[in-house]
Amino acid sequence: MRHGERVNAPAKLSLTSLLLTAKDVPIHDLAAEALGPLQKFDRTNRGELVTTLREYFKLDGSVGAVAESLGLHRNTVRYRLQQITELSGYDPTVTGDRVQLWIALIALELA
Repeated sequence: MRHGERVNAPAKLSLTSLLLTAKDVPIHDLAAEALGPLQKFDRTNRGELVTTLREYFKLDGSVGAVAESLGLHRNTVRYRLQQITELSGYDPTVTGDRVQLWIALIALELA
């Protein structure tokens, strides 16, 4: 028993999971408000703003890594981030806005 895994090891508390499971938090409304304009743009313009945003968060905000991952030029990624800001009203380069967008993406994935 000394060398095996702990049986009831505590899990790290996650603010995101608390928000997503709370019944009185309109998390899906937040997702629709923040990401709806991006989804509409992507549908009508064959864009990839939501994909770019998801990759941006996955790669910890590294424009160069996103460009490499998506096969784009860095300036294209920067332009898409600017479009995301203009369409959603949230700037993914600003921490508070980044949190809003990140939670909205997770809510979208769970919907």
